[in-house]
Parts: sequence; C-alpha cells; structure tokens
Amino acid sequence: VPLDPGAWGALDAAEIAASVRGEREAAFASVAEAVIRESPLRFLTRTQQELVLGANGLYELLGVSTSSSLEELRAAFRSRCKEIHPDLQSGSASATEDMIQLNNAWEILRSEQMRRAYDWLEAQRAGVPS
Repeated sequence: VPLDPGAWGALDAAEIAASVRGEREAAFASVAEAVIRESPLRFLTRTQQELVLGANGLYELLGVSTSSSLEELRAAFRSRCKEIHPDLQSGSASATEDMIQLNNAWEILRSEQMRRAYDWLEAQRAGVPS
C-alpha cells in the first residue's frame, strides 16, 4: 500500500469541496439581490440559493420530466446512482464529479421549496415570464 493516497487514486476532498464552493459562489454573485427578493429563492437559505443557482439540467440528468412525482424522482435517482457511482466505475475519471452533480440534483428536487425555486430559475433562463 503506498504511503501517499494520491498514488493509488484517492481524491482530495478539500479540493473537491473548494471547487464546488467556488462554482456556487460564482453563480450566486451573478444574480442581483433584487431578483432574489422577488423570486422563490427568497425562501431559501444562502447555501440553498447557491446550490440552486449553480444547478442546471437536473431533470435531464435524472432522465425524468418536470412533472415527475417525488417517488419517480427517487426511483430515477437510485437508478442513476447504480449507473454512475464511483465505486462501480473504476475506470471513469469523471465518476466522482458525476456523483456530486447527481447528489445535488436529488437534494434540490426532493425539497418542495428548492424545486420551486429551481423551476422558476429554469423558466427565467428560458425566457418564460413569471
């Protein structure tokens, strides 16, 4: 067993967390506070807002429609986990990042408030008036 965990493929959790945190903060900074006050984002904590603002294509990631029930979302999440989990994808360099995105999708879509904010944000991105 190598003394250096990086030598056998271990990932630095602090590095991954810093990268994700930086992406969330960048997404949050790009949205004006006035927009947040007038949207469903106002009901979320700052951390939840950052998570929602940094998310994109969650329904596509899970392979479900926007009208899916919580049970359908849960089944799709579990199915996708079995497909992309890093422990099952030993040769995939992106499996860890894919799993992080999948976990973020589940965290957002399972919460009624976060899902409402995400759906509102996606409608805004598509140019649909609120």
